[in-house]
Amino acid sequence: MAEVNVLIPVDLAENRKATLNFGIHGAKRWGWSLHVLHIFTGHNASEEVMQDILTKIHQEYPAITIDGESIHGDAVEIISEKSASAAYALVLLEANDTSVWGYRLTGEQSFDLADRCAIPIFTIPMNYTIEKFGRLGVLTGFEKAEFESFRLLVNLFDHSMEWVMFHVFRDKDEEADLFIRLKEWELDVRGNIDQSAIKFLLEENEDVKAGIANILLREELDILVVTSVYKGFFRRLFSKDYFRELLVHPPLRPTLYIKCKTLYIKCN
Repeated sequence: MAEVNVLIPVDLAENRKATLNFGIHGAKRWGWSLHVLHIFTGHNASEEVMQDILTKIHQEYPAITIDGESIHGDAVEIISEKSASAAYALVLLEANDTSVWGYRLTGEQSFDLADRCAIPIFTIPMNYTIEKFGRLGVLTGFEKAEFESFRLLVNLFDHSMEWVMFHVFRDKDEEADLFIRLKEWELDVRGNIDQSAIKFLLEENEDVKAGIANILLREELDILVVTSVYKGFFRRLFSKDYFRELLVHPPLRPTLYIKCKTLYIKCN
């Protein structure tokens, strides 16, 4: 398993530690290395608070690797620039309905950040309580370009979670053909990805967001993975407005967004 360096932007508030707590869990369970990033405007930087947080984490979890820094500037610009380096594999961002990703970004800004970020974005609901991580839901469009995303999942979470790979469709008449495609897809995935515990499902629902919610609840999934934004599936499933809605009003689960480099297109 390759080293995973995780970028964690925070605002240092006591009641906004969802991403930091999740990162610590990832460091303990999956061996992630953490870099805490405090982005500030004006004169509200606090090196003492940052150092105090890091010291407490080192004392409580001496085995994990963690460091941090404070940078003045625009959150979208800084996170985008940081993500462009080869140093990080993942960025953890807080998500809720009133303060998008911990920096009070507008819907347009959050969508812009997702579009520009060069590494996967993992959104953690505000005040999220970590209970267990046993099942991972992967939304698929049956595209082989997704394999790079699946390999990343193996690297991020090793083999400690069961995957539920599912496809949401609207038209009942497509079900028979999609069932055949699902079986072919299962053979493709099992032949290319080193992950044995995978369940494959179809979900019919005219409302794609409702279909995703049904799967999350019925299968008791702990994490949702949206694997790519590629031309055909994106235009059929995620309209620009829907994708923005998913970012601004995310599911009540940690959600990992991975762009497939091969077929990724900007959402203009």
